[in-house]
Amino acid sequence: KDMNNNLIFRDENIIRTQNRESYILSLLNDSFNKRSFDIRILPLIKKKSGSLFGGEILLRLEDSLTNIFIDAYEFIDVAIKNNKMNLFTNLIIEQIGKIYSTYGQTLCRNGCLDRLSINVDSSYFNDGNFINEIGGLLTSYNFNKGFLAFEVNEQDISNHKELFKEVIKKLSSYSVNFIVDQFSGKFMSFNDIKRLGFDEVKIDRNIIKDIDIDPVKLNEVKEMCNDAKDAQIKISVIGIERKEQIGLLKDIDNIEFMQGYYFYKPLEVDEFISLVKTFNLKIPLN
Repeated sequence: KDMNNNLIFRDENIIRTQNRESYILSLLNDSFNKRSFDIRILPLIKKKSGSLFGGEILLRLEDSLTNIFIDAYEFIDVAIKNNKMNLFTNLIIEQIGKIYSTYGQTLCRNGCLDRLSINVDSSYFNDGNFINEIGGLLTSYNFNKGFLAFEVNEQDISNHKELFKEVIKKLSSYSVNFIVDQFSGKFMSFNDIKRLGFDEVKIDRNIIKDIDIDPVKLNEVKEMCNDAKDAQIKISVIGIERKEQIGLLKDIDNIEFMQGYYFYKPLEVDEFISLVKTFNLKIPLN
């Protein structure tokens, strides 16, 4: 870095200086134009049976000159600021469509792979043309009911309640699922979530990560699950990394899904498909 906190790069003996955001934006534009995003899938496990249910699509952005990966939260933030989220979200949906088209008959439509989800934010749905764009994509791929899901963080939903209520209503005919991500209960109640049309939440990993060492966090999860059950909201717990966490979670009612590095780290698409093909081996949760 130079004295102004700019990044300096050498490319074939040419020195170029860019600030961080411009640098990441240039990588995003290049990756989009080349369709060269590195996609990973983080498996999602059914708590009751231990079988594979689906996965969450994750993007990795790499600087091919330096072989350095950019943190996902950082490049997503840059994409949002520069009105690029709709482009990348549609690109991911296209990738999901390719997976579905390739493996749909043997995996997706036979109950071996039930869902793939992607993370989005309100800026995607604020695009006036998004209904036409996504409608065209969903119609062309003819996904099974609930196969595609959008994950949106709780605070973003709280700041745009009417928008999400309208969006969920408009997309209901396409059988798309909507999931509240990073849920802590600080911004919305389960009844608020239900009124907007959501029927599933992912509890914030910052709550889950310490349940085996902090009884307060464990009680918080139990209370959330009880409240969610009353509101008929499904619960996913994420960020699971230790066997001790599993032992505490397995006896809590209303946990539908589990996800975390205890089960699997993000997999390349081919690795994930191989896992689905061989799966219904069940993962022991005790």
